Amino acid sequence: MVSPIIAGLSETQFWTLALAILVSGASSFFSALIGSYAAKRGEHLATKADMDALRKQLADTTQITEQIKSDIEYSLARRKELETHKRVKLEQYCQSLYEAADSLSLEMNQKFFGSEAQADGHAFSRSSMLQKLYFPELAAQHAAFGVACADFRSWIVRGMEDKLSKMQAGNPSPLVGQEIMSEYAAMLKGVNFAVFAIEQEVVTIASELNAILSNSAQPAFSGDVVASNSLR
Repeated sequence: MVSPIIAGLSETQFWTLALAILVSGASSFFSALIGSYAAKRGEHLATKADMDALRKQLADTTQITEQIKSDIEYSLARRKELETHKRVKLEQYCQSLYEAADSLSLEMNQKFFGSEAQADGHAFSRSSMLQKLYFPELAAQHAAFGVACADFRSWIVRGMEDKLSKMQAGNPSPLVGQEIMSEYAAMLKGVNFAVFAIEQEVVTIASELNAILSNSAQPAFSGDVVASNSLR
């Protein structure tokens, strides 16, 4: 059926029809090719955009993680510094405590027997200041120590009053009476008992401080934060 139609066409009409068919076919081919290329290009651009977004997210996450790591390490370093300072103050407190206890017997020897040894009259005040500033957990024990020290000093006052009364009675070199002196052991025992109670608590505090300092010496992170450089 096609042959008669073609046969009936003039040469010009035939080539015009052939050209139209070729143009139409070529147009379809190139349209399909361009469409395929555009689709592939779009997929590539979309993939690149996704990768760029992923890289940015990873970079942001790494930056945040590093900041958190830095903050934690600073906090640990600051805590270690504070705990080290507290341990130094604990040593100073104990030293002042022992000096305060020893000063009581020195004061007694000075007041009762004219000893030239000088008692540290500020040791108790130093220990009290350190306790209030750094060790509120020792308030009860330190208060008991303060009571024991006050009792000891009250006993010294009674001894001085006894000597004064004897001087007023005409004795130029009076001694504290044996009845009062016999209380010395009990007075000293009371002070030592209060010191021992504080020492028990100090051991606990020191152990806790040492544990904190030991833990803070460990690195906050066992390994470095892994950045996703393989995607870059």
